[in-house]
Amino acid sequence: MPSSKMYKDFLSKTEVGFCVMTLDCVVLEVNDAFARAAEKIDPIGKKLSDMMNSQVPLDEFTATLAQKGSATLEVEFNYCNEPFFAIANASLVLADEGDKNIVVLFTEVTDRKDVENKLEERIAVELEKNREKDEMMNQQAKLATMGEMIGNIAHQWRQPLNILALVFQDIYIKFQLNALDAEQMEKNYEKVNNLLQYMSQTIDDFRTFFKSEEGDSAFDVSAAVNSVFDLVGTRFSSSNTECIIDVKSNAMVMGTENGFKQVVINLLNNAQEAILTEKPERGLINVSIGKEKDMVVVTVADNGGGVPKKIINQIFEPYFTTKHQTQGTGLGLYMSKKIIEHHMVGKLEVKNSSEGAVFKISLPLVK
Repeated sequence: MPSSKMYKDFLSKTEVGFCVMTLDCVVLEVNDAFARAAEKIDPIGKKLSDMMNSQVPLDEFTATLAQKGSATLEVEFNYCNEPFFAIANASLVLADEGDKNIVVLFTEVTDRKDVENKLEERIAVELEKNREKDEMMNQQAKLATMGEMIGNIAHQWRQPLNILALVFQDIYIKFQLNALDAEQMEKNYEKVNNLLQYMSQTIDDFRTFFKSEEGDSAFDVSAAVNSVFDLVGTRFSSSNTECIIDVKSNAMVMGTENGFKQVVINLLNNAQEAILTEKPERGLINVSIGKEKDMVVVTVADNGGGVPKKIINQIFEPYFTTKHQTQGTGLGLYMSKKIIEHHMVGKLEVKNSSEGAVFKISLPLVK
């Protein structure tokens, strides 16, 4: 049978750290490997936590030992001014005097820890790159939307500007003919003032649309959709396209309202472009708002012929576009899906009907 001296010689010379502690983790005996890891601290009589570089949950550790008879803990020493990581495998043993002690073997895992730290650093770098990439795409999508919004302002202002020109022409002609009386001047003044207020309100609406929002808030889906239609509705009438909004039920959702509006504008613009390409006898866009179980569902359906089967699974990919590069960035649907699914925890899907494409937005209801 091996002698106790042989065991002591082995434990003393092995490179595996070894120590014996009391139940409150005071060190009673160590081998050379453990003493080296403790570096310049005489471990005998010290608590294990006194030799650690970081706080260790010793109370939890000893509680597990008392309950199960064994426990594992990751610890960090300081060896030659470098961190030294080890896994402590501990067991309760019965001492010669009948007392219970804790015997611990330390297995070095410094190399593994270095690999983990480097991996965490690489992951952090890649996440930051992805964040910057997403931010860049978001800015590009906003700029594209801003360009479309400027076009919408032009549509909104074209008719009022024409009317203003006619009013001033009427005033000028009547003034030249000495036929401008106070009553006519008052009527023309009121008409001009109403037109200017309408144009000013249009600018306020667009400014609100591009205003940054801080955090999520609850908003009414139907009110948001109607607000979008107020902004872009004139484009449909000018292209012989009818847009019907069918509100089956009002619903509140949580998120950024302007982000949701941007998605709706993207879907309406895509529907209109499909109709202009397909050229049906009468363009039609149906927007439906309703509820399905605990979700609010918004569908945007058009009669523009639908999405070709060979690309329907690609249309939400970044920079994918069927337009010429001067007409589209390929970010509208990508950012729409990101806003709905990542920022608002919803879902954005597409399918084809017999007449055209049907985009479906599903968002959790505010309870």
